[in-house]
Amino acid sequence: QILAILFAFITNKIWVFKKAKKAPLLIQFLKFVAARLFVFLLDFFITWLCIEKYGRFFINFFALNRLNYQSGITTFPIISGFIGSPTLANTFIWSMFVQIAAIILNYVFSKLFIFENKKQ
Repeated sequence: QILAILFAFITNKIWVFKKAKKAPLLIQFLKFVAARLFVFLLDFFITWLCIEKYGRFFINFFALNRLNYQSGITTFPIISGFIGSPTLANTFIWSMFVQIAAIILNYVFSKLFIFENKKQ
């Protein structure tokens, strides 16, 4: 995880936000780590809330318990491992949501708070 954060920081600094204003490297890095930590905790909380705590509610809300998991695409072994039951389908839906939200939030935090653009 440490290497992934370091790699992400370096690539963002060099290639993604190369027009960012020059700020102290340590400050940018600490903001970057804080933002990634916040997104990680948010990911953890949403996962716990929507899968562990209120999983039954969301299975009913999305009507996942009414789907037939014994026919169609869900009969393929590789797919049934992800969405082969109401519980697995709910886990898959929230995992995808959280991953997409994490990508968007990490970009927004980097763009607005960490690697701010130079003033025109």
